[in-house]
Amino acid sequence: MLPTARAQSLERSLSLLKALLAAELETDRVSATEVPFEPGESVRDVRIVSPGALELSLLPTLATMLRARAPQWSLTIEPFERRSYETDLATGRVDFVLSVGGTTPIGQLVDADVLWEDEFVVLAGPRSVLHEGFDRISTELYLAQQHIYPLPWPTSQNYLDVELARAGRHRKIAFSVPS
Repeated sequence: MLPTARAQSLERSLSLLKALLAAELETDRVSATEVPFEPGESVRDVRIVSPGALELSLLPTLATMLRARAPQWSLTIEPFERRSYETDLATGRVDFVLSVGGTTPIGQLVDADVLWEDEFVVLAGPRSVLHEGFDRISTELYLAQQHIYPLPWPTSQNYLDVELARAGRHRKIAFSVPS
C-alpha cells in the first residue's frame, strides 16, 4: 500500500496528534501509591471518537505507535456524531474526540485544541468553467456550480453548509454518494 496524496498532506497533522498521544503515554503519572505509570506494562482500552474520513489516515500511525509503546492496550474507534462529548470525556468513557469544523460544543469540564487546519479544495472536471486554472475562486462562482456531496453526515450538520446557511446561501447538490 502507498499513501494517497491526501494521506501525505495529513502527515504534519498526524505527527502533531502522534506527539500529543506520545506525551500522554510517556507522562510520568504518579498514583496514590507513588508508583510511576508505565504504559508498556499496563492494560487499557483507549477510546477515540472520530469522523470516518480520518480513520484511514489516523489509524495506521496510531496503531503502530500503540503497539510499540503500549502493546497491551487496545484501541476502540467510535463514530463521530455532532453532539457534546463533555460528559463522555469527563467521566473517562472516551479518551479523545476528533471533530471536524470546530462546531462541536465544548463545556467547562474538557479542554480542546486545534490539531490542524486544512485548506478548502475544489475538484473540477475538464468541462467545468473552474478547470481553467483558477488558483482561487469567488464564493459566487463556487455556489453557481453543481456539487457532488459525499455523505459523512447530513448537509444540515456539515461545517461548510452550516456556514453557508448562516449567510442565507446554499450549494446546488447534483447528487450524493455514500463516501
